[in-house]
Amino acid sequence: MRITQSMILRNTLYRVNLNRDEINKAQGRIATQKKILQPSDDSLGFSQAVRFRRSLSQNKQFLKNIQDAESWVNTTSEALDQLHDYAMQAYSVAQKGADGASDAEIRQSLAVTVRGLLQEAVAISNTNYRGKAVFAGTATLENQPFTLENNVVTYSGNDDKITRKVSQNVSAEINVTGQEIMDTELFTSLSDLVDGLENNDQDAIKAAMERLGSAEKELLKLATDSGSLQVNLGLIKGRLTETNVNLEKYISDLEDAHLEEEIVKLKAQENAYMAALKSTSEILNMNIMNYLS
Repeated sequence: MRITQSMILRNTLYRVNLNRDEINKAQGRIATQKKILQPSDDSLGFSQAVRFRRSLSQNKQFLKNIQDAESWVNTTSEALDQLHDYAMQAYSVAQKGADGASDAEIRQSLAVTVRGLLQEAVAISNTNYRGKAVFAGTATLENQPFTLENNVVTYSGNDDKITRKVSQNVSAEINVTGQEIMDTELFTSLSDLVDGLENNDQDAIKAAMERLGSAEKELLKLATDSGSLQVNLGLIKGRLTETNVNLEKYISDLEDAHLEEEIVKLKAQENAYMAALKSTSEILNMNIMNYLS
């Protein structure tokens, strides 16, 4: 195959354009400080960065879910601790009321105290987080889930669980339902204790005291479980945070350009470009001389 001057010229112009494109890419890397700007720069690195960034975004959403879950569980735990405290206070009052030395007048005074504890327990059970009653289950209520009327507590929520996805394969149940609170028999025990004290009924007081002891244990278990969930959420959050730090490093290693290296590469591309231009100029001059001769 005969190599003509026009073929040499086309090849030289191709190299000029190629070098110019490489210069533009190098300038882009320096300007953005990124060595991968599009898939053609590094198809494998680009796909890995996309995958890492997708995982990073997903983990950030998990962390938001955990933050919301932690706030909900913290609110729940504080309420459960308070209910447990009320049960213990009421048990102490019941002990005084059950004492044979206590007369009707003393028991009437103690009944006022227990009635106040019952009212406070109902109020705490209506605790909300961001406008949502934490013990109402998944029910959306216009009114509070717990109501106290004629010394009787009524629950109008449901016993459904609220979940938050906190990692790829883990969903956490974050709520304690009002039915679980009702099942401790805290409210019925307090109501029965009020009745026993007001009626000066020592046997009824003792029976209510025994049930309060059981309610206290059940509330302690709920509070302990809630505390364990807080710990687990913290552990998952820690692992996700560490994973995200590593993912960000991987993405940086793949994408971030080293400025000094890129400047050296740019200088090399500029030199190659100038050499290609010189070759093109020489070929063009040669063609002109051949034409004139």
